[in-house]
Amino acid sequence: MAAVEAAIAAGATSRAEIARATGLAGGTVDAAMAHLERTGRLTREAFAAPCAAAGCAGCPAAAGGACATDAGGRRGPVALVLRPRPAG
Repeated sequence: MAAVEAAIAAGATSRAEIARATGLAGGTVDAAMAHLERTGRLTREAFAAPCAAAGCAGCPAAAGGACATDAGGRRGPVALVLRPRPAG
């Protein structure tokens, strides 16, 4: 979990980048990200611009793995936003 958090904090913007930075398998990265989302530490926030008319095939974000479905069910490029740990 800490390695995934550190990769995101260091600027990794996609599952592929997080996997490369941590050396973790994609499924492990997915599980860690899902846990971080469930606990409120990580959110995926959609950019203002939706997908291009050509869909994912015409989107540079899709090639880098930064394209996903946000919490509202919209598909397109998203920002990974890591929330600070609660004090305690």
